[in-house]
Amino acid sequence: YNNIELVRLVGDGDSIVKNTSGACDDYTDYTTTDYTTLTPGQSYSVEVNTGYCSSSSQGGDSIKVFIDWNIDGDFDDTGEVVGASFSSSTFSFIVPTNASYGATRMRVVSHSQISFTGKISAVLLVM
Repeated sequence: YNNIELVRLVGDGDSIVKNTSGACDDYTDYTTTDYTTLTPGQSYSVEVNTGYCSSSSQGGDSIKVFIDWNIDGDFDDTGEVVGASFSSSTFSFIVPTNASYGATRMRVVSHSQISFTGKISAVLLVM
């Protein structure tokens, strides 16, 4: 199956960097260990690289990155999809000026053409 191997988000003086290359993981929750600070109105980017857990699973995969800007516990509000791609990508975004202050969840999802594979959750701190 496909796998998320790297997530990198550089914030204001700190960053989230998760390099899990070679660790065929399905789901990892980093909400209590990883965070960065972002400023409303400022531009940032998140890099996501995917890989494969076996040579027989080198099919297509897609990536989606979500950020819960209003801290309402879901990722289905307008503007909460930060980026989507069919391969490893870097997604640029601007923190909305009306983003809620506090611990804000980011979710990174990789989805193969055959089955759901993995997601990483991490906490962002919006100042």
